[in-house]
Amino acid sequence: MSESESDNLAGHMSEVLQRTQDDESPEVACLRSMMLEPENPTLWNALAIVHMMNGDLESAQEAIEKSLEIDTSIGWTWRIWGDYFRMSGDKIEAERAYRMAHDLDPSNVKVMKELVVLYQRRGALEEEMLLLNKLVSIKPNDQRLWDQLGQCLRFLCAKWLRVPSHQE
Repeated sequence: MSESESDNLAGHMSEVLQRTQDDESPEVACLRSMMLEPENPTLWNALAIVHMMNGDLESAQEAIEKSLEIDTSIGWTWRIWGDYFRMSGDKIEAERAYRMAHDLDPSNVKVMKELVVLYQRRGALEEEMLLLNKLVSIKPNDQRLWDQLGQCLRFLCAKWLRVPSHQE
């Protein structure tokens, strides 16, 4: 999430909390706020997160889909969509959603890390290496990223050394 998205969400959530009555749940407070701003994708994203945190994936899916109906150009929505698919076990759709999030917000470290894991699981070593190179340039002091990059390069070298050349 970018700084502006974070500030936007914090402002909306603060407003939601101010509107919250003592006896209502966060879901009800979000829904009441959304009645005032039904075309605000940030509020739908916030509701999706609340539902995901409560394990209600069906309601989370509905909220994310509503957010995407309003605006498909928000990287944070696609990141939440990727999280939803990861939680529901659909790695293919999770990767697709995270790729879209990365296209819209190419500096989002969390999205890049999620993609690295998915690339590693499906053996997409070249894609994994490219993204790890980008990550270590953004976070050069993160030793785990360097270790992951080294491991990826070892696997790539082993793969390349096993492939017979066309000259043989």
